[in-house]
Amino acid sequence: MISGMKRIAAVLVLCMMATAAAAQCGFKSEPVAERHWYRSEGWKLPGIDSGSKPIPVNFNMKARFWSEGMTASVIQLSEPYVVFPGGVFEEDGKAMKTEARTLAVARGWVKRWEINGKVYAYSYTLHDVRGSWIKGKFVLREGGLLCMFSVAFVDDKGDGVFRLMTNAHPDFAHPPALPEWALKPKG
Repeated sequence: MISGMKRIAAVLVLCMMATAAAAQCGFKSEPVAERHWYRSEGWKLPGIDSGSKPIPVNFNMKARFWSEGMTASVIQLSEPYVVFPGGVFEEDGKAMKTEARTLAVARGWVKRWEINGKVYAYSYTLHDVRGSWIKGKFVLREGGLLCMFSVAFVDDKGDGVFRLMTNAHPDFAHPPALPEWALKPKG
């Protein structure tokens, strides 16, 4: 009986430690709220450049959260570690600042989302890492696999500038929400 209670207590302590560690991940946000970080000049897309080639993703069936005309692809990054942009942005109308930091990109690839043939978002599943950049390569000292989170960069005006960074879902079944320009009927 006592050993069973000790086991339960140990499990509870481990759960609380994991919850505390997870609470310190990501870009400080409320778990029940969708947060938006806005930069009028747009965010730099980490690891993405003009030479990045998308690889189409095909499914046997469309996920129920996908809109008509939506497609997805992935971009394999040359390096699984990226420097996430720092800078000034707006959150709820207030000017805020974030520092640049190196993060690991899960599987080394970024999801690219299109609606009717036009890219509207890129989403990243990330985890925190500690290390240093030496001669252009990131040398990992410590990885934070318990600390995973996902973000999406969204083209909010349909002009190819990704001004909005928001929380994202880590899988293909739940794409980033469509911006207003993508909801308007064509024609």
